[in-house]
Amino acid sequence: ASEGVHRMSIDTALLAGVRPVALALNVTVTDAEASGYATVFGCGERPETSNLNFAPGSAVANAVVTPVISPDDPGFCVHLSAPAHVLVDLVGAFPEGGDFTPVRPTRLTDTRPSGNRIGTSAGDGADLMVAVVGHGGVEPGASSAILNVTVTDVRSEGFATVHPCGARPNASNLNFTVGSTVPN
Repeated sequence: ASEGVHRMSIDTALLAGVRPVALALNVTVTDAEASGYATVFGCGERPETSNLNFAPGSAVANAVVTPVISPDDPGFCVHLSAPAHVLVDLVGAFPEGGDFTPVRPTRLTDTRPSGNRIGTSAGDGADLMVAVVGHGGVEPGASSAILNVTVTDVRSEGFATVHPCGARPNASNLNFTVGSTVPN
């Protein structure tokens, strides 16, 4: 696909009668002509965040949850900053009237020098605490959130685990190598 915004349609037969407010997708960008990023969103105003970052010739996949245009029109948009092929797999749907409330993608934290720091960090290998409830449209009282986390400008191999504050589980959400940019 060329760079720019592309509207994607979902065959409603795949939804088995569900009127979704959001979709769970696996999105892959492959054969990119240049380095860039992809943003998946419910059309309308494009958020200032990305779901995937890619390099020329790479194949990068990420789990994405996106609002739909409307329950009667369960489409969404994909913005590409550079020409690439896009593959979208439907994983699930969040039904209208359910407990899930889609919000506009919002960057909650960015630890790069030019970014907006939220939370605390003691440096390399330390925990970064990020306030989620009450930020980015997540209402007070929310018991969970779906996040897209990206590690970039990596200085050594490692992993990142996203979890509620407290004891870290023995698992990782992201594994990375020197110089990589990896989304979950």
